[in-house]
Amino acid sequence: MRKMLAEYGLREDDLQTPPDLPLDPVEAQSYLAAGHVRDRVTMNCSGKHTAMLAACAANALSLIHIS
Repeated sequence: MRKMLAEYGLREDDLQTPPDLPLDPVEAQSYLAAGHVRDRVTMNCSGKHTAMLAACAANALSLIHIS
């Protein structure tokens, strides 16, 4: 996902997903053991959000940020 975000000039913060761990408990444990922390790109919906943002960027659509 980081690669796709970068390809479209997007940042991880553009995802607006909450920082989280990988959904799979074993993967989450491995992720933490490797020294990683909760991150936007490891949140369960981050792939879907990345694809939507990339589609918007590819079609020059505005990215609306809701706080």
